Formats: sequence, structure tokens, C-alpha cells
Amino acid sequence: MCFILIVFLAISFTLLAQAPSESRFLVRLKYIKSDLPLSASTTCIAVFPDSRFHLEQRSGWTGSKPQIYEDSVPDNDLKSLLTIIADPELRDLKGVDTGRVVFRQGEHGEVVWALISRGETTQKLLFNSQTGSLEQSSKALPQPLGDLVGWSDAIAKTLNRRKIRPLKNARPVMCWMAD
Repeated sequence: MCFILIVFLAISFTLLAQAPSESRFLVRLKYIKSDLPLSASTTCIAVFPDSRFHLEQRSGWTGSKPQIYEDSVPDNDLKSLLTIIADPELRDLKGVDTGRVVFRQGEHGEVVWALISRGETTQKLLFNSQTGSLEQSSKALPQPLGDLVGWSDAIAKTLNRRKIRPLKNARPVMCWMAD
């Protein structure tokens, strides 16, 4: 698992440098939640200006098949997202802060990668949080980034209630994070 996380971060750093400046997305967000040795999950979401979204969820380990969803974000949820990404604290967040990014057994944490359209530019963020370590104090995500992850989690949790089913035979694209 440590090797996988290190590879993810190496690719993420490379892709952060290569990410194009574009406005066809409001936000692209990818995050890994780790609760070693019990579980690890990866979620990504891309939200378009017209309120459509593409969401991929992968639970367990790397061999698991992702569930892929596409639909529209309800108006209230879109307004909430726009409020979050307009927050000056999120807008002022800079770059990369991963600290020690390898999670060991008994540790919990998240790695969050966000690309947020800011008109002519794209804000690029890569952060991690850690809890449960005996050797190091807890480190939380910056609050505005935690709000964005919370928003994404809430959208994912409403899929069943809204009767949105995974797409059949869809190919994962990791929400175009590699564009």
C-alpha cells in the first residue's frame, strides 16, 4: 500500500506541473482515504459549469473495479459548491503541502488533489491529512479544502437516494485529472 501511495504522489506531482489552464470544469477533485490496514478508498469528481458531474469511486485496494456515475448536481448543491470555491481562504491556498505522506498500519489519513478553475488559470492543490499516528501529531486538511471534500462526500452519499445507478461498461478516466 505504501508503494501505491508513493506512486500516486509521484504521478500527482508530475501532473500538477502539466495540468492545463482551462475553464471547462468548475472543479476536479480526487482523494484517497486510508484506514490501514482495514481499508482504502479513492473518489474523484469533476463538476462542469452546466451542473453536470462525473464521479468515480473505488473501494478497497487497487484491483477493485470503480463505480462510475454521471448526472447533474441539484441547484442547491451547485450553489453550495460555488460558495465553497469562491471562499477567499480556499482561493488563497497555495500549492502542495504533503508532509510525511506514507501511511502506516494503524494510521488514518487522506490525500487530496484539487484543480479549481479560476477563469484563465487553474488553482492546483495537493494536501494530505494524518490522524492516528503514535509518532506524529495529527495534521488536518486546511478547513476550506475539507469543506470541498465534505461537499463531494455529500454528493456521493445522495446517489442512492436520487436513484442514480453506476454506468455500465464505462471506462474510468479519473475525472480527467491527468489532462
